[in-house]
Amino acid sequence: MKWGDIRLRPALALVLTRSSIIPHLSTISVAPVTRSIRGIPPEIPLGIGEGLKDPSVANLDSIQTVSRTRLGRYLGPIAASRKDEVRRALLFAFELEGDATDAK
Repeated sequence: MKWGDIRLRPALALVLTRSSIIPHLSTISVAPVTRSIRGIPPEIPLGIGEGLKDPSVANLDSIQTVSRTRLGRYLGPIAASRKDEVRRALLFAFELEGDATDAK
């Protein structure tokens, strides 16, 4: 995963599309990064360890597909040890966690 600048104005985003396929795609999936922290399961806490000045979160409730050309400056990957957090947040955001027979 990588960081990139997206939107009409520069904004941080966690790139969710696997890096090996990005050069072959015209669009990629990203989660916007915000300083508005709600402390809910679809948020991935980020901060100084990821090169940010302020505590922030990647919001996986707000995944977007954007043109690859809208990516800007590369900031770096999140630690491989954090990928399980991303997986759990994705499963929660799309209601895919738990037993498929669970009734809602």
